[in-house]
This record gives sequence, C-alpha cells and structure tokens, in this order.
Amino acid sequence: MGSRIASATGATEAGYTSASAPADTAAGLRPRLRAAREAMSVAVREAANAAIAAHLDEWAVRGLTTNGRSGGRLVLAAFWPLGAEPDLRDWLFRQSFDPDLQLALPVVVQRDAPLVFRPWTLDTPMRTGAYGIAEPDTDTVVVPDVILLPAVGFTAQADRIGYGGGYYDRTLAGFDAAGRKVKTIAVAYACGLLAEGTHVPASHDRRVDAVVSEAGWTPKMPG
Repeated sequence: MGSRIASATGATEAGYTSASAPADTAAGLRPRLRAAREAMSVAVREAANAAIAAHLDEWAVRGLTTNGRSGGRLVLAAFWPLGAEPDLRDWLFRQSFDPDLQLALPVVVQRDAPLVFRPWTLDTPMRTGAYGIAEPDTDTVVVPDVILLPAVGFTAQADRIGYGGGYYDRTLAGFDAAGRKVKTIAVAYACGLLAEGTHVPASHDRRVDAVVSEAGWTPKMPG
C-alpha cells in the first residue's frame, strides 16, 4: 500500500523503511506517478475503470472458475477506491452474486503490521477504519486466495510501486511464512507503467503475479 494506507481502500500510509535495506527508487517516482493519475479527467478515468473491469471479467471466466475451488468458496480480496485510484466497485457488485465466491476487503488493525481481511457483501454494514478508510463492520477474518491490490506504478516485470507503507509486503511475507499461496494482481492505470530501468525495487518489495490496467495485462494474464 502506500500513501493510501489500506489496501482495501486507499489512504495514506507511513513510510516502510529499514536501516539495513537498500534504498529503492519508489519514493522519488511516487509524486509524478500520482500526479499523472490525478491529471486524468473523470471521463477518461471512468473509461479506464470499465476497461479494467472487462479485463478482469475475461480473467475471471478463465481463472476464478478453475483455481482454488476444490472445496469451499474462493476468497477474493479487493480494495475500496480512494481519490484517483481505479474504482472496482461496479465489478465487485457483479461478482458478489457468484455463490462460489467470497469477497473481502483489507483492514488496517495496527500501524506497521500486516493487514487482515474481512468478508464483504452488498449487505455488509461499513464503518470508518484507520486513516478514514471504509471497512466491513465485522470482526470476522478470512484468508484470501486472490488479492487485487492497488498500485500507483508498475514495471513490465510486474514490480509494483505502492504507497510506501509496506502493509501489503508485510501481509504477503506473513502468508509466505505460513506456507499460504496467494495469487496477487495489482490494479493500476496505464499511466503508471514505468520505462525499463526506471525503478529499482527494494529488498522487501514483492513482485506481483500480474498487473491489470486499462491497456491490458502485464506481463500476461495470470492463470
């Protein structure tokens, strides 16, 4: 996440740094990446959101119907948009009618700690959580099979630039430690694609399985 804090909705995060970790280029890139996104007109942003949803629909038919459903419901975590972030709400509303799919939103329960994921449906009451982020008004926690996470920038290799708080990196590291395999798809606008050699990820940064933007999939649609 980053200057938005919670993955689930996009707010502002505190920087995630370590004295022993090598410096990366993300901090210097975020201002212009955010400015490019915020410069998009409402009409352009709405068209981009619709295109992203169409790409996700294509993937859902191929991927969600075949992955992770050997037993029980597949848990898909997404995020509530904040500011100029991609808005997936219409797509999530449609997915909420799938009886084999449990939707969830990320929640910040403690600063500089991993996120937790709480179930969400159309009928779920919402409350204002950390950093002013809307979150499900429940204490129930679910573990996602797939996470759609916001990105302000990305590379052709699917290195994601978040908002600097490190919440997703900590969360995914925790899943790794627990032996939990989670598919990760960053959601961004195409203006966030960085030229080759522009960004050097830090040691704690997690490369995602794929990035989806209005321009399509980077590097390719995940299985």
